[in-house]
Amino acid sequence: MPDTAPSLFASPERQAPASDDHDQRRAVASPLALAPRLDIKTTAAAAIPHLERICARWLPDGKRQGHDWIARNPTRDDRHAGSFAVSLHTGGCIDHATGEQCHDIVSTIRYLDGLATQGEAAQRVAAFIGADPVPVPTATPIAKAAPKPMPIRPRTHPKLGAPSREWEYRAGDGTLLAVVCRFETAQGKDYRPLTVTPEGWFWRAPPSPRPLYGLDQLAARPEADVLLCEGEKAADAAALLLPATVAITTMNGARALAKSDWAPLSGRRVRIWPDRDGPGHRYAATAAALAYAAGAESVAMLDLSALADDLPDGWDAADALAEGWTPERISRMATWIEVAKPSDPPVETAPLHVPEGWKLTSRMVFEINPKSETTELLPVCGPLRVIGRTNGPHGEWGLVLVFRDHDANERRLSIPAARLHEDAGILARELATLGLFIVPGREKRLLAYLASWEVRTRILSSKRLGWLADPDGALSFVMPDRVIAKDGRRQVVFQPERYSPTVRSVHASGTLTDWQAQVAATVCRHPPMLFALCAGLAPCFLTFAEAGDSFVIHFWGRTSRGKTTVGQIAASPWGCGADPNDAPERTFIRRWNLTGNGLEGLAEAHSDLPLVLDELGSSTIGDIRPLIYQLAGGQGKTALNSARDMKEPRSWRTIAISTGELSLHAKMSDPDGDGTKSRTVKGGLTHRALDIEIADIAGASPASEREGIVSNLKIACARQYGTAGPELVRCLAARFETAAQVRAWVREQIAVVMGDLAPPGLPAETARGVRRFALIAVAGEFAVRTGLIPATASQVRACVNMAVTAWLNTSAETDEERMVASVRAFILRHAARFQPDEEPVAAPLTGRRGDPCPAKMPEPVRDRVGFVNHAKQLWMFTDAGLVEAAPGNDKTTIARTLRRTGYLFTNETGKLKARIKVGESRPWLYVVKGSILDSESDRPCLAPGRPGQPGPDQQPSGQESVPTPEAQPGQPGQIDGAARHDLADLGSAVPVVPVGAGHRDSPERQPAHGTVPPVPAVPSQNGEGRLVGEDAGVDYV
Repeated sequence: MPDTAPSLFASPERQAPASDDHDQRRAVASPLALAPRLDIKTTAAAAIPHLERICARWLPDGKRQGHDWIARNPTRDDRHAGSFAVSLHTGGCIDHATGEQCHDIVSTIRYLDGLATQGEAAQRVAAFIGADPVPVPTATPIAKAAPKPMPIRPRTHPKLGAPSREWEYRAGDGTLLAVVCRFETAQGKDYRPLTVTPEGWFWRAPPSPRPLYGLDQLAARPEADVLLCEGEKAADAAALLLPATVAITTMNGARALAKSDWAPLSGRRVRIWPDRDGPGHRYAATAAALAYAAGAESVAMLDLSALADDLPDGWDAADALAEGWTPERISRMATWIEVAKPSDPPVETAPLHVPEGWKLTSRMVFEINPKSETTELLPVCGPLRVIGRTNGPHGEWGLVLVFRDHDANERRLSIPAARLHEDAGILARELATLGLFIVPGREKRLLAYLASWEVRTRILSSKRLGWLADPDGALSFVMPDRVIAKDGRRQVVFQPERYSPTVRSVHASGTLTDWQAQVAATVCRHPPMLFALCAGLAPCFLTFAEAGDSFVIHFWGRTSRGKTTVGQIAASPWGCGADPNDAPERTFIRRWNLTGNGLEGLAEAHSDLPLVLDELGSSTIGDIRPLIYQLAGGQGKTALNSARDMKEPRSWRTIAISTGELSLHAKMSDPDGDGTKSRTVKGGLTHRALDIEIADIAGASPASEREGIVSNLKIACARQYGTAGPELVRCLAARFETAAQVRAWVREQIAVVMGDLAPPGLPAETARGVRRFALIAVAGEFAVRTGLIPATASQVRACVNMAVTAWLNTSAETDEERMVASVRAFILRHAARFQPDEEPVAAPLTGRRGDPCPAKMPEPVRDRVGFVNHAKQLWMFTDAGLVEAAPGNDKTTIARTLRRTGYLFTNETGKLKARIKVGESRPWLYVVKGSILDSESDRPCLAPGRPGQPGPDQQPSGQESVPTPEAQPGQPGQIDGAARHDLADLGSAVPVVPVGAGHRDSPERQPAHGTVPPVPAVPSQNGEGRLVGEDAGVDYV
């Protein structure tokens, strides 16, 4: 068929030769008399009113459907009506099975009748409709004389007159190369190129490759970003609206993109401002591919929808300038979407062979019916082929598929080979979602078609993002759309087992320069923000750190303090940093409302990237302690598949950056916040989950400016993102040759930073937590040295030091401290459950008439956990009582801890228990000294309060019974001398709560010893109400 277009998917026998260039179809140089010929176009136009009658004559078994005549193709064995259609508007035809097509009724009749020339077909059409073909008059063209050069630059065109505007094309050194002139004509505007040569000036375009408009500015500003527009007028306007860039364009617009010289864009960062119409977007897409082919470092496209929703068709930079747009408005609203660098297709080692039994055309994949006596073609799906087989580092095989979507855009998908042996509808639905047409009911044949391909190309695959485990130690970082490596030529495909959220969330918008100006510049002025940014950059260093296990950094505090914003800052180097409330479908930030299995999937999808989890309060998991251990362990649960075979568990390395109004320690120790389900938090959790309290992230700025700073920063994180993280990885890969070199350098730097961050004498588990902060400092300082963030190394070190100090002062307890504090709180809370070991002394009581009353004995102790000797200040625990006092620990560990801290009383060498006389017996008990109640590090009460009320510095430990000394209380509001003497002997271990006369607990009715009613507790701050020196009870930030 003469009008068949070449296609990537067309079979070789269907490929038509490319037409000659327009410049090669000019008139011949010598006179030549043309033979008489028919005017084909006039004949085809005259036949348009008769198209349905013509189709009924040549295709009698067809019928009209809408604007087409549907029939079988009589030129082949076609058993399926509908594969051949003739347009009743133009007369052109198309065979959907083979991809063949014609452009008018004359070429259609030529195809159906198998005629040699168009003239014969025109005569048959004219005869059928009763009209004679119109002959084209013969002519003898005369060869045009070669134009003579003009010695000086002409100011007018010989036919069009004086131009209304001119644009000069100059070389990098300023030499004038050509001029594009615009002329106003009756039909509209017209453009003509004027070129200067050594011989003179010519009204013609320069030879290919043609220069770009703005080469002189490109040479003068080698560090500036390049802004490509369509047309010289738009380029001039863009230069005014975005003065930080160099605006350029191509000569003759979209018609001659391939004829332009793109070499000056090598190594440059290119932005493209497309016109708002279909041709404008096609121009931009083609230009992006050509820029990458020339060696551009990156290409980003302006998102016009971010500027306004109602822009008119054809709107460009010139229209923006005419409408009054300003550079400030453009910079504030512009969103730049990075164009993925096209990866070179695998080089086939052998010619492409479609599997036997299948037919691949530019329009469809057909199965050849083996039961048919003739060649019957059964449609399966749109054009689809396999270009290579993948092989992972652990032997996982897969396929790389290439197909075209409904807009003829080429798409690629890498799938595990195991997916060919699952439910056919699963893969078919995924391919259909990506735009591949699939005939309903043919899903199983689709899998059979893919399994039939035999290709020799082998491509390395990775099922997770991040650093690739290379046996040679080469540095390669897998991203969803590319691989970052030293040479930049390594071919690896990302092949996740199932849905991976990072495929869509890890992408770029804007340029690195924009991110540095709008995000990093603000962040570096505020220490909490800078620490969050360094934490977001640190995950790609995690694999090189010693014991580089995953961990959690949790920012917590009251509402509206910037907690979500620090998550946006941490996410912005890698993906969309939009607030999850504003853009939940595209943001890099996830919510805490997930399951344990969901967390595994998210962690693996964010390997060597930060996992940002917002709003801890949205979690519905009661006990998150196992979740923290699982996340930090870097490995998911082991499970069995349907065949009861063990599945490979998920694995990851990440830093989870969490936010919430509640601290992780409080969530783990008291998930309901009411004290009814108190749980023990082990030391292993405190250094894996680092709590950092947030007061005001913009506190370094004046109070009147803070709200505006945070608001603008949130907008910037949603517009400029995804460029800094890949650039950091590229700098690592460029500086070091192997992973071993990076590992040695990172560990050396961590050791140096630890000398500055870690106070002397830190417990081992606390030092592990500080080491995690040191890794964040190393990542931030490396980003400073490479020029990625506009800060200094001292600023990074200072912000990390502040975070370490805050953590050490609020959360960095050891297991010993927690056990001692738990025993202390238990005694204060449950003093009434200890039975006094002294003989009860009943107070003499009289009745109303003065008659003596029988002595009232103390009520029996319920749920007894031990005994108490108030005189000797000894609290004696049973085995079960001691375990209850410090849940989550065994009795021997608790006793040894109390002995090491000096709070355990023993009376026999080598024993943890003591034999104490209780009544008539001498049982073995764990005996705790009363001095545990007035520890200097965590005193339960620093000042007495009013009668019946807590002191201003009392530790918030809930409703508790307070032991009283073995002395008579004094008068209301005071303590008598004897009581004060006894109180001095006891120290501050047993606080006295005075009561007033006439009260039901007055001295006349109060026993000499025992307990007073519970004292109302002081509300705690998220379970973190620790006392700090003399300011105990005041919020610590």
